[in-house]
Amino acid sequence: MTSRTHPPLRLVALSLSFGAWLLALVLPAWAQGVRPSEVVEAQLRPGWSMTDGTHVAALHLRLADGWMTYWRVPGDGGLALRMDWSGSSNISGVTKHWPSPRTFVRNGITNIGYEDELVLPIVLTPGTRGQPMHLRADVTLGVCRDICIPVDMQIKGDFAGGAGVPDPVIQGAMTAGPRPARDMGLSALRCTLEPDAKNRMRLRVELEMPRIGSDERVILEPGNPALRVRHGENAREGGLLRAEALVLARDRQHPVMVDRSSLRVTVLSDGAVVEHRGCDPA
Repeated sequence: MTSRTHPPLRLVALSLSFGAWLLALVLPAWAQGVRPSEVVEAQLRPGWSMTDGTHVAALHLRLADGWMTYWRVPGDGGLALRMDWSGSSNISGVTKHWPSPRTFVRNGITNIGYEDELVLPIVLTPGTRGQPMHLRADVTLGVCRDICIPVDMQIKGDFAGGAGVPDPVIQGAMTAGPRPARDMGLSALRCTLEPDAKNRMRLRVELEMPRIGSDERVILEPGNPALRVRHGENAREGGLLRAEALVLARDRQHPVMVDRSSLRVTVLSDGAVVEHRGCDPA
């Protein structure tokens, strides 16, 4: 996509409030004297319009010292960021461009996310090109330090076609995502799918790829929001990295179907983050 320069767009404020935390073990934050405004500062970076009619903006979070928020796959005990765009008008699609995350081990639990700051670019696609887009979204995210609390946000923004100027902060975040695994030496990626009697699918993957750093962790995403993944262990043997997971239906009723071509495989490490889509039968 190519961009064009236009007058700056009005900056839009976000409102913050408490939400319902999904983990029963976490005490209400207000009972421990923690307020969302003391932990996270949020801003909608208005961004710019592209020549293809889409609009690039970003959710910009600044966290207090020692606090973190989560990646799209939060890890063992985190709360993934959720966005509900149903209140918007003339927006047919929203694409999030996640920067590469880090892993954090706290109290024996591995979480995946960001410390200090997160700039999350979002690309808005209009329903009718050339007409203004009106963004109205409810966002829920988790933030953690010694305790974890939920934060609810309301995002509002009006984007006219041809508005805004390229924002180097957003541009930097869009280029900070995972590298293609092929660029780091991936030569083959194979997977096996084995259904069991409990309406689950056991997924095993093998990556032929040199080590990209220490503490490699494989994340498997089937590309279907009706499915959830329970990750198992991964192991490195020379140039072969193996991982497995259990795929379940969120409603525990519908059959589990995994499309090999939609599978996203991400490898996290302290040296690099890489990803690849699709796998070949083993």
